[in-house]
Amino acid sequence: MEKETRTSPQYSENATISGSGGGPDRLLNFVRILALGVIFTLSFLSTNASAQDYKTYPGSMCVKWQGPEPTISFSSIQNPSSSEYLYVDCPLIVDVTDGYLLLPYVVLLDQHYSKDVRCSINSAQRKNSTWSGYWSSNQFSEGNSANQQEFLWYKHYKAGHYGIYYFSCRIPPTYNGNKSAIISYGAGEE
Repeated sequence: MEKETRTSPQYSENATISGSGGGPDRLLNFVRILALGVIFTLSFLSTNASAQDYKTYPGSMCVKWQGPEPTISFSSIQNPSSSEYLYVDCPLIVDVTDGYLLLPYVVLLDQHYSKDVRCSINSAQRKNSTWSGYWSSNQFSEGNSANQQEFLWYKHYKAGHYGIYYFSCRIPPTYNGNKSAIISYGAGEE
């Protein structure tokens, strides 16, 4: 039986790689390049997809600024009064201060036969001694129902550096003991 001897390939600083020929090395290089291309493409796509950040908040995050003390049920904020409107501001948390809020919405319950839930979306910024910002027009609920309704805006301008963002809503009194409420709200950022 003969003993087989092998020698290691010799490398030189001035060596060149030939593009001719097939072989496993060329296939391995092709697979590596293809894999890097796929990784780069996926990382680019995931960066764009995560550029839109949507958040949803429970109605219980709204803060009363006028009217009766609210009640909380399943984390929605309700008006327990049989005669007074409840006025609340519902804060939005934003990560980026320029651009737009995308598809801001409020999910609500209107159980009064003739008085509507009303909401607007607002952004404000304090500059020196004055407030500036963007206030949307009000949206009103459509009739009363035990089913939820939704207000939806297309987009809303942000107020800029150190701006604040919130929905301002009016919740009608009870009707036959049924409470109207803000169930949840939210928005996306671009």
